[in-house]
Amino acid sequence: MTCPFAKFAGILPASAAHVRALHGLDATVSDTNAQGLSLSEALRVGTARSHRAVEKSRGVSLLLQTTATASDAAHEGLSFDRTDYTRFNIMLACIYTVLESAMIDAQSTSLIAPLFEDVGLMAGLARSAVLLGDIHAHLDTIHVHTGASLSDLAEHERDNLTPSSSTFPEDTENPLARARLLALVQAATPQALSLTPNSTAPVLGEEHIALLHPAQVHATLAYVERLTHIHPDLLLAHAYTRYLGDLSGGQHIVRKVTKRFPTPRTGAGFAFYAFDNPSLLKNRFREAMHAQQLTKAQMQEVVDEANTAFDCNTALFESLLPANMRQSSERTHNSTAVHMATKNTQLPIAAWIVVAAATATITAAWLAHSPSPAILA
Repeated sequence: MTCPFAKFAGILPASAAHVRALHGLDATVSDTNAQGLSLSEALRVGTARSHRAVEKSRGVSLLLQTTATASDAAHEGLSFDRTDYTRFNIMLACIYTVLESAMIDAQSTSLIAPLFEDVGLMAGLARSAVLLGDIHAHLDTIHVHTGASLSDLAEHERDNLTPSSSTFPEDTENPLARARLLALVQAATPQALSLTPNSTAPVLGEEHIALLHPAQVHATLAYVERLTHIHPDLLLAHAYTRYLGDLSGGQHIVRKVTKRFPTPRTGAGFAFYAFDNPSLLKNRFREAMHAQQLTKAQMQEVVDEANTAFDCNTALFESLLPANMRQSSERTHNSTAVHMATKNTQLPIAAWIVVAAATATITAAWLAHSPSPAILA
């Protein structure tokens, strides 16, 4: 399967260190920095394994409907319909709302400031408002075809929630987690939408969060909590992972989903993937990234956090699947916890989007984590 984020590989020229990393050889920031590579180049090398591992995610396969997953889906009785795609967009809206609000709060910090100093750059990148519009468009389409409103869909999901006997903690319903996710997103919404002041789409409410399955709530909350507890400068790693992915591999995704989930009005429901001049935005983003000179230790912090961002995104995709089709919960738990503790980008990552199950243990580990002095220097 083609990796949706594989186009990262075409953003920058290849180097010896890049080739080593892409062929499975370890390449640390110390290796790459010795060659005088920029932060974006170091990020490319340091997250190479994450880029390769995304191809193993059945969640991405399900979204893109590759042949292998279609066969699996038929065998498992699994489907992925417009409501599921809407759930995916709700998860993304939660992430971008909190990310963009946090970046506004952090706009005076050294690594985030250049993104705002380039006038119009963040407005061009911002995805919170367009995601809300996309969600509304797909919910309207569902209503046209089935007569079911958002309230009807939410009520149906609540009625179908049952006490879980699953051995996977992420599949256990947790009303407190839903309430926490909703509170964080609603608190961040006004500030995030200030980047797109003309937005008129309905904001996320309790019924939107009610559409999410328990594993999706856990994965989304874990990501949101991560964004709210890291040093502000490290938000750059999440911006890099998300925005450059949207500007590059996201353009591959949209070609698939527009065919599967068309809406009555051309283009409606897919504004998330639409940018004015994507190539220019990528260049401007990279220039902003390079505005500050970082030490090797600082650069390593950003690369490490980018790998954590990949892990967080892995959880979103894996949560689209039933538990028996996801990657090993235990392996994910261990790899994520070790990654967070050691900040070692060369540890094997289970996938671009490994199940970062928001169990109490993982959440506590994330909340307890604090940036090393390097990024604060």
